[in-house]
Amino acid sequence: MEEMDRSSATEVEVFTVEYRLVGHVKTGGRRFSNWLNLGDVQTLTVQNVALRSLRDLERAAVDLGYVLVNRDAILAVIPRESPAATGGEQVAPKPLEYVEKEEHEVVVSVPPFALRGQMHLAKTADLQRALITFPGTFIPLTKARIVYTARAAALWDGEVILINRDRAQLYWPSPADREG
Repeated sequence: MEEMDRSSATEVEVFTVEYRLVGHVKTGGRRFSNWLNLGDVQTLTVQNVALRSLRDLERAAVDLGYVLVNRDAILAVIPRESPAATGGEQVAPKPLEYVEKEEHEVVVSVPPFALRGQMHLAKTADLQRALITFPGTFIPLTKARIVYTARAAALWDGEVILINRDRAQLYWPSPADREG
């Protein structure tokens, strides 16, 4: 990928039932999480891919020019966005757009993975209701970790991990969050 193209692309780690892909996705300058939740995105084109089977993590990754991934097959994505990809400068929130939020630690089962991270909700929001009604297919968890349950030593961290709500089987507040 040319250097100019790379600056307009987001590096991502994509997890499916069988594979972990690391590569770049062009989002047309949009924030990756917003772009992924657009209804017209049915296939993710990941470029300059390192493809690795989850069943054989010791085997070297296969380098490919690109891989097309059906959006429904994606279980989770870790975007590795640079500040330029998310808008760079922070814009002061407008009074009507700002809602004070609090973090709720949740655990999510998306077989063959388990995830733990923070869900950000308005202070008056109910966690149970939010898990049911969250808009979009991909839900962001911050300060998150994804674990391949067939091999607990295989884990990945991300400032944000987007989970496919349609493929998730269980959600629950973490024991630490329920105590606090």
